[in-house]
Amino acid sequence: MTKKLRCYFAGHRYPDEYPYVEACFAYSHKEAKPLLWRDGSEIKAVCDGQYFDMSVKHQPEHDGLAAKYGITNPRVIGDDKLLREMGWSIEGDSRCANCNLAEYDGEYPLCEHCDQCEECGHPHDCPEHGKAVEVS
Repeated sequence: MTKKLRCYFAGHRYPDEYPYVEACFAYSHKEAKPLLWRDGSEIKAVCDGQYFDMSVKHQPEHDGLAAKYGITNPRVIGDDKLLREMGWSIEGDSRCANCNLAEYDGEYPLCEHCDQCEECGHPHDCPEHGKAVEVS
């Protein structure tokens, strides 16, 4: 039987602000925790350098994203598009009125009329519906 990558989120055991600050794909919790500590960019600072203050939780609803994004080996996730699809956001982000995904600091802008992202398009009652997209 072939092992499948699973999604894990990491944060401080007792978070001050955000429950999770890193994400990874790994085959097990036992593999995810040291991977996140070694390769993560924020977890050590959030945990004040204390490995045992880190909390790692399996996020089964995101397990299938490894295959979708062609990820075949354990690794910390740094891809903004993938993190956005997992529901992550940047502080102050607005969210799409349709899919509820974050604008990710303007990388996925929302329409000023309908508050929907480009991936969702515009509803029929939006003044932007049916307009051609400008290519720069």
